[in-house]
Amino acid sequence: IENKMIVGQVLLGTAGLIVSLYAYYIKQQLKRNPKYKALCDLGPNTSCTKALSSKYGNGFGLTSSLFGENSIMNASNVNLGIGFYIFQIISGLIMTPLFNKLALFSSILSCIGSIYLAYILAFILKDLCLNWNTVMSIPPSSCDKTEPTTKTSSTCQVCGDSASIINYGALTCLSCRTFFRRNGFHTKEVSSCRFDGHCEIIKPTRKNCTACRLAKCLAVGMSPDLIRKEDLSGRKRKSSISQSQELIEYQSTVPQASAFDQPSGGPGSLLNSSEWNLISNVIHAFDTFSPITETRRTIEIINTSASSLQFDLSQSLQMISSFSNSLRSFISSTPDFKILTTSEQWSLFQRNMLGLLSIGGMYFMRESGIFDKPENERAILPLYGNEVVRQVKSISAQFDCDPTLIKLIIVALAFSSNCFTKQNRRNIDKDSLLLGTFRLFGSQNVYVELIWKYLVHRFSYNESVRHFSTLIKRLLDALKLSIDIYENNQIFQTFIDDNAEQIEHAPTINDKSIIPLWGKK
Repeated sequence: IENKMIVGQVLLGTAGLIVSLYAYYIKQQLKRNPKYKALCDLGPNTSCTKALSSKYGNGFGLTSSLFGENSIMNASNVNLGIGFYIFQIISGLIMTPLFNKLALFSSILSCIGSIYLAYILAFILKDLCLNWNTVMSIPPSSCDKTEPTTKTSSTCQVCGDSASIINYGALTCLSCRTFFRRNGFHTKEVSSCRFDGHCEIIKPTRKNCTACRLAKCLAVGMSPDLIRKEDLSGRKRKSSISQSQELIEYQSTVPQASAFDQPSGGPGSLLNSSEWNLISNVIHAFDTFSPITETRRTIEIINTSASSLQFDLSQSLQMISSFSNSLRSFISSTPDFKILTTSEQWSLFQRNMLGLLSIGGMYFMRESGIFDKPENERAILPLYGNEVVRQVKSISAQFDCDPTLIKLIIVALAFSSNCFTKQNRRNIDKDSLLLGTFRLFGSQNVYVELIWKYLVHRFSYNESVRHFSTLIKRLLDALKLSIDIYENNQIFQTFIDDNAEQIEHAPTINDKSIIPLWGKK
């Protein structure tokens, strides 16, 4: 009998180890491809990937709040399972009183953990995971609906917002339902995550990363197959008719309509090859001078250092200075800047540098991960203070997360007539553009029209109008905040004024040192 018990324990441990190893394989595949479907993904509510990729897949959903998501204590349930079953096999082979007691104790813990995970699956994730629990049952009616099903009020499985109905296979809020409806059929068009798919998707940050949000939608069980294709086709036809009517009405009052006023005839129909080339050049030039990598490295070194290194005011100013220098180099590399005289180049920076720094700096902070963790915010706290950092973080979260769009916005703002609305600016008598802002109109029109066409390429005509209006509102909010900071923060004001003087006398603004990255060399 004793031998049979040993064989049984070893066999059960081996079976559990095989299941755990397969679960580990699934997690590795999900890291490489968020859309990966495992053999045990049998339906929207019978999904291993949904359970394994949820927050309860690490440390039973408990250790992340205690030790942090990146802590070694926040181990994957899969790794815990592998260790548990290896121990069960060993304890079955080594029959000693100590091992027997440890095996019994660990088995009791595993039973408690299984009951806890069963509760999570049934009442939180509303899922049947064959890797987590093989004895649970889910009513079949919950897996076959293509229409939203009414449920009791709960939280969105994607972002945590309030939700009350199942949309496309998962309990989600209206925002995530709309997001998935828009992107579910176009997963290949979604730009990749800049942080290797590790963005946290919660209500305040759900708009920051399209790739991670879509991956989480798929992970919790939302299925593109459940989107009513015929309804989408009807919407497109209806939208096309209404857009055509709008165009006819507009053309009746404006003899020569520009591309701004034409509805989209299909993805990318407004952008020609030369405009795509211009977008590519803007992105290349911006990324060439981007300080994001260096900023990330600085934050990581200070945060992970065992020494008493801390961010101080000088380091904050140095970081903002690197943002300013990056934007200067980016704008200086454009052909539009090259054709201006030296005095006009200086005037352009004098007028627009504060506005550029407000938008570009916000983007650099977000992409560098400054807003990801409270400890990272210490990089800018000495300069701005808690309240300003909170406002900047709030505005940044509301901006479109598309890096291409942000870069086009920055280059368009660079050739704006004026992004610096403070009165009584110093050296206003030296402003070469004071009576000649028409010199900037050509560049303004090119980049603003490029922004519009890019929006129409990504969205429908009506959605592009809404996005463009929202974009203007967010830009004005950011510019207003930058003026408030300038007027109320003496250190920041001195930095901006000194920076303007350095630009005026800097040798890098002359023709010989500007390195254009496209256009006439």
